[in-house]
Amino acid sequence: FGADDARVAEELAHRVALAVDNARLYRRLEQREGAAAFFAEASVVLASSLDYAATLQTLANLVVPRFADWCTVDVIEEGRIKNVAVAHVDPKKVAYAHELQRRWPPDPNGPSGAAKVIRTGQPELLAAITLDAVRPLIFDPDQLRVLEELGLRSAMTVPLSARGRTLGGLTLIWAESGRNYTPDDVTLMEELGRRAGIAVDNARLYNEAQAAVTLRDEFLSIASHELRTPLTSLQLQVSNLLRILGRKKAEHLTTDYLVPKLGEVDRQIDRLALLIGSLLDVSRASSGRLQLDLDDVPLSELVRQLVARLDADLKSAGCEVTLALDDAIVGRWDRLRLDQIITNLLSNAIKYGPGAVIDIETRRAGERVEIVVRDRGIGIAAADHARIFDRFARAVPADNFGGLGLGLWIVRVFVEAMGGAVAVASAPKKGAVFTVTLPLAAPG
Repeated sequence: FGADDARVAEELAHRVALAVDNARLYRRLEQREGAAAFFAEASVVLASSLDYAATLQTLANLVVPRFADWCTVDVIEEGRIKNVAVAHVDPKKVAYAHELQRRWPPDPNGPSGAAKVIRTGQPELLAAITLDAVRPLIFDPDQLRVLEELGLRSAMTVPLSARGRTLGGLTLIWAESGRNYTPDDVTLMEELGRRAGIAVDNARLYNEAQAAVTLRDEFLSIASHELRTPLTSLQLQVSNLLRILGRKKAEHLTTDYLVPKLGEVDRQIDRLALLIGSLLDVSRASSGRLQLDLDDVPLSELVRQLVARLDADLKSAGCEVTLALDDAIVGRWDRLRLDQIITNLLSNAIKYGPGAVIDIETRRAGERVEIVVRDRGIGIAAADHARIFDRFARAVPADNFGGLGLGLWIVRVFVEAMGGAVAVASAPKKGAVFTVTLPLAAPG
């Protein structure tokens, strides 16, 4: 070739380069337009429902086959990784994917995959999957064989994140298509993960708000019923006395007649005061305004006083109380709060174990004191042991047993405020043993 040929070839190469560059620019523009259209569609899907499991399944179906042959979505529920969505280019293989999840559930401490991404909040890219790379991570030969049969080529997992927290992971896999992911793909899917995370977070916030509203309405219903009961009794007693006075039959108002009536009035007033006090305690504890008035309290003296105070309730329920008290125990506590702690536990024992013996024991354990209240009532299932100390929580139907569902929550709040802890040991039809542990001196 001569110099003229070289100049022609150089001009030709220049024009080819322009054509290639234009084609690449056009492809990038197409990709950007495609990505914009995809995100617009994904945004509609993510905003379409507050059932995030169904929404994430729709999203997985949208991702396949445009960006993956396989797509799975995992979220954190109650501290565990749960798979909520699976999609595949061949719908028949979805059941196969569920079977794989069942046989080999993700290890929360796993060195790769969704578990690692959820744990670290960082995306993971396996641009090219080879058996040599996978083998050190798999300890089950059957699982390794299955992965080999699936023919996985490339994979990536991005976090589902919202408000600075990682809520789950979105995993995409190329297999049958024979394609591979690049860092640009990870950047694209990270944006999708953020949008999906916000959708999950919004759905959970909505569900929590709905649950709180339901709980509030249930509590108000129970509270009005509980407050109405002593008010009705008071109204009947006072109306009866007024009726007698209205008929000018004051001679009927003898001491023998008045004492039981006024005693009933006094009991209902005490009950109203206790209910209103419980509501005030809820308000103070919820707003962080609970204050302790510490003083030296002889524990056995306090226990005997409150047992005497509840004598009428004990007799009405047919319960007998046995005491095993250490008279030497004197602690620095809030007397009124400690009184309410033991009163609530004893009232529970009366309510759920009528006609049975109730044991109260106090004992010293080093620098701490244990107060044990044991009943022989209906008992509590193991699944409810922690829940019964929550606000408004119940282990029994409200229709069968009255109360605000606050007694044990107040016990826990007061005990923890004085630096202690409360626990229960129980089983259905085996009674319950509540143990309150307190330091000899509550924190100031």
